[in-house]
Amino acid sequence: SYERYKSHIVDYCNENGREFGFVERLLSGACAGATAATVTYPLDVMRVRQAVYDDIKGPIDAIRNIYTEGGIRCFYKGWTPTLLSLAPFIATNFATFDALKSWYVGPDGNPNNAGTVAILGLGACAGLFAQSICYPLDTVRRSMQMPNHNYNGVLDCFYKIATSPNGVRSFYKGLLPNAIKIVPNNGIRFLVYSKLTAYMGVPQKKIRPSDKKKNRKD
Repeated sequence: SYERYKSHIVDYCNENGREFGFVERLLSGACAGATAATVTYPLDVMRVRQAVYDDIKGPIDAIRNIYTEGGIRCFYKGWTPTLLSLAPFIATNFATFDALKSWYVGPDGNPNNAGTVAILGLGACAGLFAQSICYPLDTVRRSMQMPNHNYNGVLDCFYKIATSPNGVRSFYKGLLPNAIKIVPNNGIRFLVYSKLTAYMGVPQKKIRPSDKKKNRKD
């Protein structure tokens, strides 16, 4: 979905003589993140329930338990904090990787020609940067997903975590283990992503040089 949104935004930039920069990459990633979070959120709720409750055996039992508690709406309980955490992470992750890869191959290079080791390294750097910025949002998301939590919305969750005994450090609890996990995870993720987009022939659109020159003159 990132390439799809990016394609539309690149077309808009080309038509209006604007340069496709980091902000436009962030917008593409945010749209992709919102789409992914909305589609996969019920699966995440099921995963949390199975991890918390020992008496839930398998996905079917988790679906029954969630539906009994509050119907279809219960599958999207905590969707807002999830969107607020995942969309910025995916936006920052994709935008950073895309910018790093464009820098690596150069303005006239083909992004599909980046080597395996390079993609692994760039993906790892992008993931580490994105999770360092967005980790407090993920802490809020996980707290809001817990059953029987005592938070009255996202802002209340932020406030109660910030005023807990450990203060602001509570937002970064588990940051190091998550960083150790995300470095290889994100590198492999972008390697597979890059190989699949190249194999499927997904076009890599660029800003037309004439539009860039026009933009500079203006």
